[in-house]
Amino acid sequence: MASSASLPTSFSKEAQPRVEPAAGPSNVVPTTRPPLEVHPTAHLDPQAYIQGTSTITLGPNVVIHPRARLVSVHGPLTIRAGTVILERCVVGGPVPDPKEPLPPPPEAPVNTVVGQNVLLQASAEVRAGAFLDEACLIEPRAVIRRGVHIGKHTKVCAGCVVDRSVRDWTVLWGDGQTRRLRTGAIDPEDGRLKALEIDRESTAGLLTVAAAKATLGKRRA
Repeated sequence: MASSASLPTSFSKEAQPRVEPAAGPSNVVPTTRPPLEVHPTAHLDPQAYIQGTSTITLGPNVVIHPRARLVSVHGPLTIRAGTVILERCVVGGPVPDPKEPLPPPPEAPVNTVVGQNVLLQASAEVRAGAFLDEACLIEPRAVIRRGVHIGKHTKVCAGCVVDRSVRDWTVLWGDGQTRRLRTGAIDPEDGRLKALEIDRESTAGLLTVAAAKATLGKRRA
C-alpha cells in the first residue's frame, strides 16, 4: 500500500493546525496547544481546529480534513489507523463556549476513541466518551452521544442521533429507533473499505499539496 503524505508531529508556525482562543470577553489570552501524538503517515490539516488540554493521538494513515474539529477538553482523544474525518466534523465535543476561558483538565476525564478505518462524513459529531469500533460509517449530521459504543462495521445514516450502544454490523436510520442487522454484506463491505483506502491515499496527497501552497503563499506575502 502506498503510504499517505506525512505531516511531522512538531508543526512549524505556519503549518500548525488552528488553535481555538480561550479567553474572556476580550478574547486576548490564547490557549496552549493540546499535546499531540501524530504518526508520521497521518495528515492533520493546518486548517483543522484543535482545542483542549488532554492528549490527541492520531494513528497511521489517519486523514483529518480542513475545518474538522478535534476537542480534548473532556479527556484524551484517540483516532486509530486509516480513519478519515471530513470537514465540519466535531470529535470529542461538545465544543466549549469560545467566550469563556478554557476549563482546567477534568478530575474524571473520559476517553474518546475512533477505531481504525472509520469514515466520518461532513458535519458528523462524536461526543466525548464515545467509542467507535473499526470500519464504522457515520453519515453527515449524525450525532453519537457520550458513552455510546458503536459496533464494528456499523452504518449510522444521515441525521441520526444515537443515544445507546449498538451491535456489530448494524444499520441505523430515521430517528435512530429502528435498526436491523446487516447480513451477507462481507463482500460489499470489503469493496467499500478498499475504496476508502484508495480515496484516503489520494486525498491525503492533495491536502498536503494544498497546505504546502498555502504556507508558501503566506511566506511570500
